[in-house]
Amino acid sequence: MKVHKIIPCFTLILALQGCSPKPPEVTFDPPLPDQFRENNQFITTSQSQVDLSFWWEQFNDPLLDDLIEEALKLNFDAQLAYEKINEIRCAYRISKWKYAPSGGMTGFAQRIRRSDDLLRIENPLKTSNATIPTTNIPFRDIPFDEIPFDQDDFIPRYQNFLFLGFDASWEIDVFGRIASGKKAAWQTMQVAIENARDVQVIVIAEVARQYVEILALQERIQVAKSFITSQKEILGLAEDLFNAGLASDTDKTQAKALLDTAQASLPPLENGLKQSIYQLAFLLGRMPQDLFERLAEKKELFSAHDKVPVGIPSDLLRRRADVRRAERELQAAHTKIWIAKTDIFPRFFLTGAIGRLADSGHALLKDENTLWAFGPYFTWPILDMGKILANVDAKTSQQKQALINYEKTVISSLKDVETSLVGYGEENERYKYLNDQVNSEKKLLKLSLELFQSGLTNFTDVLQQEATLLTNEDTLVQSKEQVVLNLIALYKALGGGWEVNTKAIGAKTIERAHFVEDKVEPDDTIYYYEEE
Repeated sequence: MKVHKIIPCFTLILALQGCSPKPPEVTFDPPLPDQFRENNQFITTSQSQVDLSFWWEQFNDPLLDDLIEEALKLNFDAQLAYEKINEIRCAYRISKWKYAPSGGMTGFAQRIRRSDDLLRIENPLKTSNATIPTTNIPFRDIPFDEIPFDQDDFIPRYQNFLFLGFDASWEIDVFGRIASGKKAAWQTMQVAIENARDVQVIVIAEVARQYVEILALQERIQVAKSFITSQKEILGLAEDLFNAGLASDTDKTQAKALLDTAQASLPPLENGLKQSIYQLAFLLGRMPQDLFERLAEKKELFSAHDKVPVGIPSDLLRRRADVRRAERELQAAHTKIWIAKTDIFPRFFLTGAIGRLADSGHALLKDENTLWAFGPYFTWPILDMGKILANVDAKTSQQKQALINYEKTVISSLKDVETSLVGYGEENERYKYLNDQVNSEKKLLKLSLELFQSGLTNFTDVLQQEATLLTNEDTLVQSKEQVVLNLIALYKALGGGWEVNTKAIGAKTIERAHFVEDKVEPDDTIYYYEEE
């Protein structure tokens, strides 16, 4: 083929490659309410974006900060999610290489021996004056000196073949099959990224939850131990009064029973404390021995004083990692329909090969032993059209399923926030009443002791007041714990914490991943993988 004929062909091929269609972008804007229905004095709503990146810092607990940072680096689920990003990113890189030609070098060296049938002579005579028979005679049965023609006219029994060459094939993306595959691979990678962020939100919330449970159990144990100490003193007083004839045996027995009850409450609390520490150690991806030492110091369970900036429902579409993941899955499902439809059309390729074939090494270096081939070809599986159309229908069904899952995830996110708002607000109210009740009962116990010492009441009233105070103090600690747990659940429902690995915590993630920044709004920075 002449050079001036090849150039227009290449020009046409490049034009077709550049004009290949790409799947359209799809966006989803589900209807959402303007405000959350549950609105109480413990939250604030604002039309502006709120920053929930480091929501746990409001507790002013350095140990909690350290535990969360360690969990983001060492938690097994988080590490698996980070590695999944790397795996799918490699698949995305593979999809980009499909634009390039495929092929490589090939070579072989063979020595063959042909069968006698291949060496059989149909008519070995070159002239009509030959004297040997004209029937089929094996070459080996003819005496060499009686052969009336050249030996080179025959195929040799033994022969060497040496080949060294290069071949390549390039698919021309006329109908956008490769472009759609690359887009789907990128969207799948975004799904993995959002999944890792969702795992991160869960890990942060679970670490904070376990830490709060540990502090609450420590405080409940301290309350029980203080009551046991106080009850031992009362039991001693009851025994002294009984010995002096000023109290009955019933009073002494009731005091002893109350002490036994308090002591019996300790083992379940100790058991719960140890189990919570073991669970926290698992979340941190480490052995629990060191954690027992770090948590040995008794600390009071913290409280949340600031109002929670919940924002507006539309913020969830951007802030909740699971919602963004569902949206990416929906986009990927839509793109895969486009990929399935491209199988309806033919695929065009441009192939070429060049090499040298000879029977010896030195002959392989000669130009006259060069061979080459070049040209286009296409494939069109028209007999598989039924399977192709069925695949398109299957991908369409998967896209509908992804749409249903997206709508479900959006509604579920609203449900999570509203439920958490109810729990946080109502438990705060309950805690305030319980706190007032405990303060009143402390005053009532003090008054009962004074009345008993004055002889104006019996010892049984003092014991009953002690038992009531113990129960309500324990309930108060549990309510305080539940307030903080509901607050953690609220921040989790709002999607707080997914941005952390791209800012300060989780440097291991930044080392493994390729993040870029995109300024969407003046005060709105999102982090994602760049489509290259």
